Amino acid sequence: MIRIALGLVGAAVVAVLGYLGYRLLAGGPEPPKLPALERLLADRAVAAAVASLEIPKDLDTVALPPLEGPLGPEVTKILRARLDEAGRVKLTEAASLKKDHPGLSRFIDGVFGGAAGRWADKAWKDAGVHAFLRGDATFADRDGQTVLTVSLRLEDSASGEVVARAERAEAIRRSLLDLDYYRLAVGGVGGGWRLLLWLALTLGLPLATYPVAKRLLEREKNAVNVATWLGYTGADVGAALALTGFETPGFLGTVMLLLALGLSLFYNYGILTEIEDLRR
Repeated sequence: MIRIALGLVGAAVVAVLGYLGYRLLAGGPEPPKLPALERLLADRAVAAAVASLEIPKDLDTVALPPLEGPLGPEVTKILRARLDEAGRVKLTEAASLKKDHPGLSRFIDGVFGGAAGRWADKAWKDAGVHAFLRGDATFADRDGQTVLTVSLRLEDSASGEVVARAERAEAIRRSLLDLDYYRLAVGGVGGGWRLLLWLALTLGLPLATYPVAKRLLEREKNAVNVATWLGYTGADVGAALALTGFETPGFLGTVMLLLALGLSLFYNYGILTEIEDLRR
């Protein structure tokens, strides 16, 4: 019985150690993804920071460790894409413990005081890296705004001296009166739901305002009738633009708006004619 008990305990210990080892090597849970609002801020802040970063011409190969901050790895992806687009430096793809095994890296850093980071730097230096582009991405909510601050510093790999710095802060007010925030809010609603909402508004507006339409038609003036017709149509087109976030439409968007205009003109003419017949 003792041997069986010891065997079960040993199996349990091995299973626990195996699981912990797997989690360390696998890197733990996936880093959080950037929500739409934070991604927009990151795009703007990173683009501005990269544009203002004065990179010495004699620096050829640059290593890009993940930026510090809870969402730093996701912002780093945007930074890498912007640097690739700019073509001002060659980013190395040298493997590193911190990049390939973040869970084990955090464990080693905690036990040995940043050893994983030093090993990563050595691996990049051995790969011929001339500089490190480090920094942090900090999100904060204050005064009804979401603010992202991106700070970058370019360090010479040999001396550790900072040869260039850049910092950029971008903010979006969390209010539907802010056009960027409004567009994000509208974009979060599916296209099918927005179409159904527009149809409901278009079909329901003349019926909901029947007394107003009837009173205007009672004047029996062509100018008033045309103005009423165009007024309802203008409201429908305005609703369509609002449900697209007032974005500049592409070809398909233009076609859809023209179809909406035609449907609105046809429907409003028909419903106003019915209201006029009922009045008589």
